[in-house]
Amino acid sequence: MNINAQRETFRDDGTIRVRQIVTRDGDLVHIVPDDVRMEIFVRGKSVESIQDASGKINRSLEAAALALGGEVEIQTVPGYLPRLKEEAMAGVLAKDFAALIGKALVEVDSHGTGSSDTGDLSYLMPLVEVKCGGFQRGLHTNSFAIADEEQAYIVPAMAMTTIDLLAEAAQAARAILAGFTRRMSKAENLSYLRSVK
Repeated sequence: MNINAQRETFRDDGTIRVRQIVTRDGDLVHIVPDDVRMEIFVRGKSVESIQDASGKINRSLEAAALALGGEVEIQTVPGYLPRLKEEAMAGVLAKDFAALIGKALVEVDSHGTGSSDTGDLSYLMPLVEVKCGGFQRGLHTNSFAIADEEQAYIVPAMAMTTIDLLAEAAQAARAILAGFTRRMSKAENLSYLRSVK
């Protein structure tokens, strides 16, 4: 309940998503459990918004333990960094997708609420992520199925974009690299991951 009450305080521009699961909640139905365990993860659009939300969640757990006369132990494990999009590379990719499937079907979004290790890579090098159609039913479910093999496999292969980036002595790729500002060095990334507590 405390975590739910905090949702109103999360920064709107942070696109915060909090997911939790109770992995242990006692042994018998008629007693208050003495050992409850949860896993919680926080996703967001920026490192700052994630840290802000994580601090509020930790305080919420501490307050619940205090209110019930219990104790809480919080172990924080760093997750993936928010995914950053490289605008110039996204433009090349969008142009090629428009040629394949039509401009009306191409959407270039600024932030997705999912997370993966591509977020970490995007702080170190230019990166775009492709999402495509060609499937039906829910992602990450048993009912997921491929409905259109060309849309699912061929269109997102990005061969056209690779050619565009490397043609003419890789002029487009060199321009993207020249305009890219690394958000973290490898050492800074490792230092950040080690600092998360």
